[in-house]
Amino acid sequence: MSSQIVFHESQSLRSEVLTSETKENPNGFYGDSKLQAENGIKPLADENFKVCILRPCMIYGPNAKGNFPRLAKLGAKVPVFPAWHNKRSMLYIDNLAEFVKQCVDRVLEGTFYPQNREQADTVEIIRFFAKAAGHKVWITKLLNPFVWLGSFVLQPINKMFATYYYDPAMSKYDFEYQLVSFEESLKRVAESLGK
Repeated sequence: MSSQIVFHESQSLRSEVLTSETKENPNGFYGDSKLQAENGIKPLADENFKVCILRPCMIYGPNAKGNFPRLAKLGAKVPVFPAWHNKRSMLYIDNLAEFVKQCVDRVLEGTFYPQNREQADTVEIIRFFAKAAGHKVWITKLLNPFVWLGSFVLQPINKMFATYYYDPAMSKYDFEYQLVSFEESLKRVAESLGK
C-alpha cells in the first residue's frame, strides 16, 4: 500500500494533473519512505510472488482520521468560505476495499491508481456538509485573495485548495470497483458525524 504522495505534496495553488507520464518526486519524508518501500519490494517479484502496488489518493470514510473529517466539521460551523473551486482525487474506503478484493481475486501485479469516479471540489464538500448540518454558509469570491496570499505561508492552504488529481484514465480497469458514488459517500460520512 503506497500513496499518491510518492509524486509529491501540493506546495502551491498551481493546478496539476498526474498522468502516466508523471515521474515520482516526493518532497517529504512520508512520500520518500513510500517510494523506498516500493523500490524495495519490486525485486521480490517472480512467477510465484506477485507484487501489486496501490497508490491511492486521499482515503476517507465514516470515522476516518485526518483532514477530511476536519473539513466536514468546518462545513458545519463556518459562516463564510472562499469560492476557490478545485479538483482533487479522493477514494472512499468501500471503493478501496473493493479494489483490494479485485486485486487479490485476480492476482494482479503492477502499480495501480484507484480513485473515485468523480473528482472532489473543496467548496462543494463544504456546501454539502453545511446543508447536511442545517447550517448556512456564505460562499464568496471576496475571500479568494486571502487564499492566494495564505498559500505562500501556510502549507495547509495548498493542501485544501490546490487542484491535484489523477487523470481519470489512469484509474480505469477491466473490473468495477467504484461502487459508491461521491455524493453517496458524503451522505454516509455525514450520517456517521451525526451519531
